[in-house]
Amino acid sequence: MAAEGLTVAVTGPTGDIGIAALHALEESPEVGRIVGMARRPFDPAEHGLGPKVVYQRGDVLDRASVDALVADADVVVHLAFIVIGDPDDAQRINTEGSRNVFEATVDAGAGRLVYTSSVAAYGFHADNPQPLTEDVPPRGSEEFYYSAHKAELERVLDDCIAGSATEAYVFRPCIVAGAGATTLIETTVRLLPIYGQLRLARRALDFVPFLGPVLPDPGVEFQLVHTIDVAAALRIAVEGGGPPGRYNLAGPGAMSIARMARACGWWSVPVPGTAVAALSEVATRIPGLPPEIQWLNAFREPTLMDTRKAREELGWEPRWDAEATLREAIALSPQLNYRAWYNLAMVQRQRGDIAAACDALARASTINPARPAMREPVTPGAPSPSMASFIRYGPAIWKAFANTTSTSTPIASMLSPGLAVSSDNAAATAPTPRVGLMIDAAPGGLGVTWVSGDRS
Repeated sequence: MAAEGLTVAVTGPTGDIGIAALHALEESPEVGRIVGMARRPFDPAEHGLGPKVVYQRGDVLDRASVDALVADADVVVHLAFIVIGDPDDAQRINTEGSRNVFEATVDAGAGRLVYTSSVAAYGFHADNPQPLTEDVPPRGSEEFYYSAHKAELERVLDDCIAGSATEAYVFRPCIVAGAGATTLIETTVRLLPIYGQLRLARRALDFVPFLGPVLPDPGVEFQLVHTIDVAAALRIAVEGGGPPGRYNLAGPGAMSIARMARACGWWSVPVPGTAVAALSEVATRIPGLPPEIQWLNAFREPTLMDTRKAREELGWEPRWDAEATLREAIALSPQLNYRAWYNLAMVQRQRGDIAAACDALARASTINPARPAMREPVTPGAPSPSMASFIRYGPAIWKAFANTTSTSTPIASMLSPGLAVSSDNAAATAPTPRVGLMIDAAPGGLGVTWVSGDRS
């Protein structure tokens, strides 16, 4: 280890887990330098990272660039992986690229190798024990390339480090969501016929309340884990905070298709699990379908994991449960729309979570920066596209909130860009927005005022 701290090499630093991992490692006093290798340039400063993090261009398929990355590394973190894409490209990058990283790490004499596998490595088999523990052998599901690759690579890793001084930490996270992880929502949207494939259809449905996609629900529960919690586990491994080995990662609680659909402002309909299994098998035989279709396999059988080993041996404590993780994934997804936020506000109101409902209401009624049409300048005093949405949904939203008897809720901590919030017991101190909403949360209900231009 260098005098200034550990040198950590990271592949795939801009993926679903990458940015969160870089932030977690940057905060570690034991880490002195972090080198992130990616095929496309990225500026660490644009992601709020300091000088401890540097970018190095390279490709895991190029052994020379991998050798250069790990040459001076004390620890190597391998995150680069194709989750959704052409199966042939995925085969090369996932298996050949990962083998390059594993072999180069051992040849360079790095002390630790940290690899993110997946719950998918277990495979989606009816005879899998529930919950899954780390001693269950990874069998993969051959019909689902991502699952098959993850299982195969755990065996490849064992072969590569056998007889070497390199210790391996292998994490098997469930579905990763939250800040930076867009795969869950994006995959679900693309799986939806018409809605997922035609942008015009999505835009039309955006403005029709209570009309939206329908998700088939086989009743299989699944787990979610937040990117921040996965990054925390990676940091523990990089620091050598526990024994090397396999570790399951999942947040508390479980999610279902029905609850996910409600949170997105969509609908769900119960279907037999056998129907999903049959559809996924047929889909793998039909050429030309989007690669996301293979993720139907993930809902054929339950794959709930036991995470006691990570908690007890690593001291890992996830901070986000499944519902909170899903809520943030929705909040940050450019795929969702006004109606999703409006419906989410209604759901949170019914649950009595006024703070969360205020946040959803605010997001439903302010400019959505993910939409090109919403990026046009707004003339003070003139209705904007989001104002038109607020006019459309405002009466129903107000009616749902007006009769609340909850005490005033300080919501200044949940400000969205361009949103001003005030209440009778907590005033927002964020910069005054040019356009936004002023929400007054009081025992008698919520007051909503549209503000344009500067205000004192």
